[in-house]
Amino acid sequence: MGIKEYEYPMTYTWNDATHLNNANHPNPITTIQFPFNFELYITDGTCTDTILQHVNIEGLSDELELVASEDTVDQYETVLIKLNLFYDFDDTLIWNNYDITEVPQGVLGFTSNSLEETTTFSAIAILAEDSNCTLPLSKTVYIRPYTCDQDSIFVPNGFTPNNDGLNDVVNVAHPSFTIRTFDVFDRYGNKVYEIPEEGSHHLFPWDGIYKDMKLEPGAYVYYLEGDCNGAFSKQGNITLIR
Repeated sequence: MGIKEYEYPMTYTWNDATHLNNANHPNPITTIQFPFNFELYITDGTCTDTILQHVNIEGLSDELELVASEDTVDQYETVLIKLNLFYDFDDTLIWNNYDITEVPQGVLGFTSNSLEETTTFSAIAILAEDSNCTLPLSKTVYIRPYTCDQDSIFVPNGFTPNNDGLNDVVNVAHPSFTIRTFDVFDRYGNKVYEIPEEGSHHLFPWDGIYKDMKLEPGAYVYYLEGDCNGAFSKQGNITLIR
């Protein structure tokens, strides 16, 4: 790459020294892996001229692809989606709007919002200035299926609501389990807690408070019902420790 060298003294300066073996030579060597616009500034100390040179890469469409930080993730996790090669797209990488997040043109990678289901990310790369050479790209990220059974739904058997940030509440959460009922009773059979909203994947935390009063230490009985590959129920004891 370069130009015919002048016979009289001239100074040569290329705009990008990172991808050249000599940014001050009229005919440097480059090992770029992506199309790039080079600019050469030539001066004799009095007059200055600029030469533009676009270098394209044959076979780039066979190498360029979207990649993900992980191909399979748990539900509600996020992933990093990006190009596998650095490419100076400016505004010529157009991400499709797939209701996950809105990504500006030209951004080479981004972290998705939390994924609820298997999702295919897609974009269009414009490989030439005349916009006639385009390459559609896509990457599918799969959601790892959850097991939903008695063993996978964990209910703590004790907690210490003393506001130290450790085990202060009782909580039950499972992405595939929909809670219908979670009732807690004291040893006299009085209901001291119930969830305020049905149909949630997450239990509203029980903090050991009943009618604005701290409950006494001791054992409490719980009854849990919901949907987990069909109707599901579970019961047991929770020990409140103060």
